[in-house]
Amino acid sequence: MEHAAALTAPAVPVPFFAQAAGWEAVRPLAESAIAESAAGADVVARFETAVAERVGAARAVAVRSGPAALELLLRAVGVEPGEEVVVPAFGGVEAASAVVRAGARPVFADIGPDLAIDPAAAAAAVTERTRALLVARPGHRPPDLAALGAVADRFALSLLEDTAVPAGPAGGGAALSCAADAPLGALGDAGVVLTDDDRLADTVEVLRGPGHLGARGLPPAVAAEAVLPGLNCPLGDVQAAVLLAKLTRLDADTARRAELAAAYTARLAEVVETPAECADAVFSGYLIGVERRAELAGHLAAHGVATEIRHRLATPAQPCFAHLGHRAGEFPAAEAAAARLIALPLYPDLAESPLDSSVERVCDLVLAFHGRPS
Repeated sequence: MEHAAALTAPAVPVPFFAQAAGWEAVRPLAESAIAESAAGADVVARFETAVAERVGAARAVAVRSGPAALELLLRAVGVEPGEEVVVPAFGGVEAASAVVRAGARPVFADIGPDLAIDPAAAAAAVTERTRALLVARPGHRPPDLAALGAVADRFALSLLEDTAVPAGPAGGGAALSCAADAPLGALGDAGVVLTDDDRLADTVEVLRGPGHLGARGLPPAVAAEAVLPGLNCPLGDVQAAVLLAKLTRLDADTARRAELAAAYTARLAEVVETPAECADAVFSGYLIGVERRAELAGHLAAHGVATEIRHRLATPAQPCFAHLGHRAGEFPAAEAAAARLIALPLYPDLAESPLDSSVERVCDLVLAFHGRPS
């Protein structure tokens, strides 16, 4: 009866993402780091050291955004105009767009059940012009990096990762997104290049600035030579201070996300397509598959619940890639995922009380939409 009453009560808005409570928990640490920055401390370097140690990478280079990290990573491994990079056909435009900005051509490969690029499809997409294999993680499960690494080794490609999950790089390097709603999220946007290759990290450091070689450590009045066309996109000290503070809560926040995901799955698994169980799952969002997606989104919005349809089209079907000439039906798995998936709110700030929590309310509404008792 409590659930039925909740549906008739005035709707309490459930935003798709919020972090007010989480911010208040880390605010003293962040403000302390900002004060140290004002006194001359290199907070960005401190964050880079801390995040590299946290994920087990040799080096971390912090930049302004995840897409910037992707572009720098591609340029640092030597991707050049006329070359190709194999990218997933699902998961957003960021990976393929970074390839285009680096001057190369994105070649799409279909996805597997984990929503990541399928190793067999990736191998079939390789040509004599292919320079790298760029793997994204749009779902909660890690991609099959062993199989994808074997593909990269077979064709002598750089294996690169586009991810929002803080973890050590399995191949040549990873571009970690620290967007606000990511597991390690800034108060805005940020990104990190993670690698075990010192030469690659050095190149990224040059490229994230104006392209000056050896600028770090020189006296301010000494102009270094610009040897590469840099993007001038370093991470600012304030965001670095926020991320330093948030690192202290990463394990707890990740566990909270897993608890919320389990609560969703327990109530919705018999009604909608829910994320498959996975021992290595890390939830940056909660994706469900439904037939009447737009109607469900409208139903939830009418009751104050925000959702996101992050990928309405498979990536090759996006208008910005129309010049590549792909046709409907070329990437059936990606097209099916793009037609069915919708993201429900999932973030550590969601209410925690058992009956009145935001997750329970969202589940009640989804069940009611499908004509199921709550």
